[in-house]
Amino acid sequence: MAELDRDGKLYLIIAPYLNQNLWESSNTLNVMPDNFSDSTNGVPIQVYRIETNFKFEIDQEKLTQLNHIGWGHSIGVYDIRNTGYKDIWFPKDYSTEKLFLNQNSTYHDISNLLLQKNYGFGRNGMSID
Repeated sequence: MAELDRDGKLYLIIAPYLNQNLWESSNTLNVMPDNFSDSTNGVPIQVYRIETNFKFEIDQEKLTQLNHIGWGHSIGVYDIRNTGYKDIWFPKDYSTEKLFLNQNSTYHDISNLLLQKNYGFGRNGMSID
């Protein structure tokens, strides 16, 4: 959970690894990536805004900005550039990491810049500090 856009409301961000129960699945192919270096069959992230009545509502605007499908392990929420707005980092399996910079409550994917400098290949991001 994090406060993302300085409006005082918390957001719940979920980066799922799988979207099925492995014990009940008859198709084990669904539990493997379609490509070990740049998979496209992961699960999309989920972003919920927590309203004052403790009701979780999907935030479609943030979902559009944080367009990300992956085999997620964790989420890092930091103010990387010391702007007062929280940036979001998604380490993941089977693809490059994603970094979204928050510019006045609008997120921009700068993951391409990580690749140009050979950062962003941290596979198996099981935890982050």
